[in-house]
Amino acid sequence: MSEAAVPQPDLVEEPFAYRRELSFTVYGDPKPQGSPQHRFVPNLGRSIAHEKPSLKEWRRRVAMGAQAHVDSVLFDGAVELELTFLILRPKSAPKKRRYPTTQPDYDKLARSIGDALEKVLYRNDSQIVDAHVRKRYTLGAPGVHVVLREIAG
Repeated sequence: MSEAAVPQPDLVEEPFAYRRELSFTVYGDPKPQGSPQHRFVPNLGRSIAHEKPSLKEWRRRVAMGAQAHVDSVLFDGAVELELTFLILRPKSAPKKRRYPTTQPDYDKLARSIGDALEKVLYRNDSQIVDAHVRKRYTLGAPGVHVVLREIAG
């Protein structure tokens, strides 16, 4: 029996040329951005969404770290985002575990950074067309290393 070939999508993949690039590291315990928590407020007669204070503080710290490395011009076009999260290895983690395969999830960590950099480095996180996310153990301080590249064209 022969298997039918699965059609591949027609993608236009060209090597990126970059207009600008910046990189910086923010130290602190990386916080994931989950779904907003809802709380009923009797005076308003409805629920309101709120975020955990630790997430707000983390996003503020990331935004401040970015502002220290950027000129006043926001990235205007498509951008590529590269994130390396530096996670402290728990003392209880087996020595043979090489990578942080436990929570928080990489996508929730990345979402917190994408939102923190909005209106600081770019207008909207919808400008991110290519993203690379890593979680790695660190022997030093926890945090995130961010590389942002504006794609030419």
